[in-house]
Amino acid sequence: TYTVAATFRTRYDDDDEAIVSTLPRDASNVLVAKVTWEPEGTSGWHTHPGPAMVSVVKGELEIINERDCVVRTYGVGEAFIDPGQGNVHLASNTSTTDITVAYATFLGVPDGQPATVSVEPVACTPATESWRPGRRGVL
Repeated sequence: TYTVAATFRTRYDDDDEAIVSTLPRDASNVLVAKVTWEPEGTSGWHTHPGPAMVSVVKGELEIINERDCVVRTYGVGEAFIDPGQGNVHLASNTSTTDITVAYATFLGVPDGQPATVSVEPVACTPATESWRPGRRGVL
């Protein structure tokens, strides 16, 4: 057997600090999921045992990380890496009419364990600025 190791360094355009995710277990434990958010739907606050690579294929997805409370919006054809391992965040579809669909690849999911771990709601007030890949705007 082989063990697959992985380390990800995630840095947002609006943040100087990199988030490092190093898997303490075999990264070959992979789960791929199609995730659908109904209009105004949310994931609830959660984290993942390892990194998750997410690609939006329909609609828009808003992500708020507990660490900085910045609203980051991803649209069709855009993707991001969630470092997992305690990176608490909320994913939301803010549309009142359209669904949002994304494909997520979760690495390092322990055998028999869920890829998503719910946590208590976080007191996180979004910052006054929003962020989109390649562009910035004010909420």
